[in-house]
Amino acid sequence: MLKELLLAILLGSVIGFAVTGGIWNFKNKTNKDTVRPTPATNQTSPAISQSNNTPTPKSTHFLDINNPENESVTNKGKTTLSGKTTPNSIIAIKSTIDSFFTTADKDGNFSQNIELEGGINLIQTSSIDSNENQVDAEVIITYSTAKF
Repeated sequence: MLKELLLAILLGSVIGFAVTGGIWNFKNKTNKDTVRPTPATNQTSPAISQSNNTPTPKSTHFLDINNPENESVTNKGKTTLSGKTTPNSIIAIKSTIDSFFTTADKDGNFSQNIELEGGINLIQTSSIDSNENQVDAEVIITYSTAKF
């Protein structure tokens, strides 16, 4: 009886270590395969890179959410999303309950009243300027019915 018990413990340990080692080896192998640095190669000829000296214009389009503060907690069922972006941009707002479209004024200011549902609310905002450049921002606000 003691001999069989020791044999079962030994056999169980060997199988357990083999399975654990196989899983560990598989995870390490897949991590090495996915995080493989690529060497930098220069595929442009010097003549082409010298003739193209004009810098690429960068977009000055921006989106700043002023209210509500990200990851804030409120005990009110409604909030006002407000912010600033490029003047006259189209603003698309998607909350957990509804979607809204509005336009920023000539100074770039915008605001929208949003209804919140109990718990965590993800509010996604996109601003699209007249050149069709898009900037996105997200705000998480938690609506709690608990008394604070």
